[in-house]
Formats: sequence, C-alpha cells, structure tokens
Amino acid sequence: MLSHIFPKQIDNTYRGYRLAIWLLVPIVVVKMIMGFNMLVDARELAQTADGLPLDSFGALPAAIIVMDFKTGGLERIVLATLALVALLRYRAMLPLIYLLLAFDAVGLMVLWKANPLPIVRSSGGPSLGFMINLSLAAALLIGFALSLGKTDKGAMSV
Repeated sequence: MLSHIFPKQIDNTYRGYRLAIWLLVPIVVVKMIMGFNMLVDARELAQTADGLPLDSFGALPAAIIVMDFKTGGLERIVLATLALVALLRYRAMLPLIYLLLAFDAVGLMVLWKANPLPIVRSSGGPSLGFMINLSLAAALLIGFALSLGKTDKGAMSV
C-alpha cells in the first residue's frame, strides 16, 4: 500500500481503478470553485454557508474571520491545482493526492467539531458548508480506496 502512496517514480503510470481518476475530476472542480468563492466573497460565504453572525462581532474580529476564509480559499486553490497537475501529468501521485485532500477535509471537520462555535442557527441542523465538506470528505475517502486498488491489467500508462 505504501508503494502506491509513495511511488519510487512519479510518472503517469497509474495502478488504481480508473473510476478514481474520474471521481477526482468533479472534486477538483468543486474545490476550485469553493476556493475562488472564498477569495471573492468571503464575508457573504461566512454568513450564509457557515452561519457566522459577522455583524454581531466587532469590526476587527469580523475582518480576521473574513481574512481566515480568504486564506482557506487560497489553500483550497493550491491543493486543487496540485490535484489537477497530478490528474494531467503525474497520475502515479493520485493516491497521495487523495490522501492529502482527505486529510485536509476530515481534519477541518474534526477541528470544527472539536472547537464548536456557539452559533445559534435558525434551522438547528448542521451548516450548508459542513454538509458540503462532509460529502467531499466521503468522496475523497472512497476515491482514496479506489486509487489504491489494483486493476486486472496491472499498471496502466495514460
């Protein structure tokens, strides 16, 4: 398994199931959109998707939260770009890319659950942002498992 995650040579030779390649495409697109959205409209996103009442905070705390969202957006764009490069040129890296993206997605959810903010939501349920990230984390974990699997034909160069 470790040889799939950390191949001796990083090339376009891919050993996992082809479905993992196609599953990563919409994930990369969603991550890019999320990242750009966080960069461009961080304040609105923080208030709607994550339910943060920024207007009830002072100007400085609200500005810090908005900047945190923007840096999170940049981080998503960087990771999605790395995944895009792996998809296009270095497919041997796909298990590692899946692992990094899954670690990021699951880690963020764990941090949010371990350090919950006292936000009163009108719906009472989890935020839209949390549900999107939960779906992405599940897809990433499935993709990671698929990227580790062996195809019947062995390694394929694409």
